[in-house]
Amino acid sequence: MGLILSDLMMPVMDGYRLLEQLKSNEATRHIPVVMLTARAEAQDKLKALRIGVDDYLLKPFDEEELLARIENLLRNAANRQAAAAIAVEPSAANPSLPQPDQQWLETFEEYVRQHLSSDILSIADLARVFAMSESTLLRQLKRLTGLPPIQYLLEVRLIEARRLLENRVFDSVAQVASRVGYDDARSFSRAFRQRFGKLPSEVVGK
Repeated sequence: MGLILSDLMMPVMDGYRLLEQLKSNEATRHIPVVMLTARAEAQDKLKALRIGVDDYLLKPFDEEELLARIENLLRNAANRQAAAAIAVEPSAANPSLPQPDQQWLETFEEYVRQHLSSDILSIADLARVFAMSESTLLRQLKRLTGLPPIQYLLEVRLIEARRLLENRVFDSVAQVASRVGYDDARSFSRAFRQRFGKLPSEVVGK
C-alpha cells in the first residue's frame, strides 16, 4: 500500500492540479494523498476535499504528527481494501465538475459550514432546504464528492474543527466540539483522533 505526500505550492504543477490528475486516473485514484500547505483558509481545504485529498497538514509541521497521520491513512486504506472484497466501493468524485455543479456544491458547503452547530443540520433538513428528496441528495453528493451525505458532513465538521483548533479560535476542545455540532466532547475527540491520528487536545497544546 503506497501513499503520496505533496506540497500545495510547487513549480510547474501545483498541488491541486496534481491531486486532480491522481484522483481522475483509475490507476491512482485509490492512493491516499497528504497535502502540505501553509494556507489555513477553510475554502482552500474544502477545495482539496472536493478534489479528493485524504489529509492535509499545515506548515511548519511536527514530524511525529505527520507519521501518525500517515499511519492512520494507510490503516484506513487497508480497511477499505478489505471491505472492497465483499462490497462495491463508492465511485470517486469527478474532479472536473461542470460550472453549475461547482456552484451548487459551493453553495451547499457554505450553508453546511454556517449551520454546523445547528440542530437543523440533518439529511432530512438539508434535502428540504435544497428542494430535493433525501435519495436525490444522496446521489447528488456522491456524484460530486464521492461521499454519502453522512460521511460528507462528518468530513466538513472535522476539517472545520481542526481549523478552529489550529488557529486557537476557542479556548477549549469542548467549545470547538460544540461549534461543529457535537454535544459530547468525548465522542468528538474519538472521531477527531480516528480521522487525523491525533487528539484535539494535542492540536491545542502544540
